[in-house]
Amino acid sequence: LNSYSRLFKRAQEAGIFVIQLDNPSNYASDVFAGSDWKRLGELETQAVIDHCGEGSSKKIAVIQGDQVNASSLDQWAGVQAVLERNPGWTVAGTADSNWDATTARNAAATILQQHPDVCGIVDFWDATAQGTASAIRDAGLKDKIFLATTGSGEAIDCKLLEDGTFGAIVTSELPRQSQDVVAAIKILLQSGIKPG
Repeated sequence: LNSYSRLFKRAQEAGIFVIQLDNPSNYASDVFAGSDWKRLGELETQAVIDHCGEGSSKKIAVIQGDQVNASSLDQWAGVQAVLERNPGWTVAGTADSNWDATTARNAAATILQQHPDVCGIVDFWDATAQGTASAIRDAGLKDKIFLATTGSGEAIDCKLLEDGTFGAIVTSELPRQSQDVVAAIKILLQSGIKPG
């Protein structure tokens, strides 16, 4: 969240526009083009709750990316916001994948051993969710655990949704973000305003 703040400031002071893509930081750059990660976390969590239903254990698990990435922190805030609106629902287990599918698989396997009654899992990224899905399958729980994740619209996501590996995918509109960045560059360079 703060890693590039000094660099961004130096760039703007040198007359260079700063555009952040997909992962915001705590620095107010000239443009941010990316997802509303909190909203994505809310949509993922609500999909799990809706699928599991009131008659379930009301226990979910969460496979996060990491503890310092804005998209992960914001998705976690979205998970918490939905849980606050849905009394009785809890996160039985959570782990970081460090954005690695094998790490996600191992983390999900551990969570499923400790909490075999979870009805759903929210995984913060489609690539790591493939590892989480493997752990669910290996535990023999594919028909009992609903897996929700985010993706940017790749064909593999559609295939995994169609075959039931993923229960829900919330898209982050990555191709549209690229268009937003191009439009922002044109506006900034033609505007006559100064960076910052």
